[in-house]
Amino acid sequence: MYFLCYYPEEEPELGTLEVSDVSWDGFNVSWKVADGDFENFIVEVTDSDRSAEPQSHTVAGDLRRLDINGLKPDTSYQVTVSGVIQGSHTKPLFTEVSTGISLSV
Repeated sequence: MYFLCYYPEEEPELGTLEVSDVSWDGFNVSWKVADGDFENFIVEVTDSDRSAEPQSHTVAGDLRRLDINGLKPDTSYQVTVSGVIQGSHTKPLFTEVSTGISLSV
């Protein structure tokens, strides 16, 4: 008697998630990935008190960076990035970032 066992390929993983160029109304998000042919990436930005509608961005699979703008000053945000390969989402990366204080008079 023989059994046929199926072992799925290892799911590609995202590497690191970085935030830079933080201003009073936005920031840049970049991520690194291991090998993998990603269809796209999903970047979601949610304010910590959930008082605003979350932003959801779809980024082409060959890009690794997104500029986020139009946020509230002096507010904490959670950023989530996941990759999409063959219609399936990878495990997401998470980070938190706070926008700066607006100096407008």
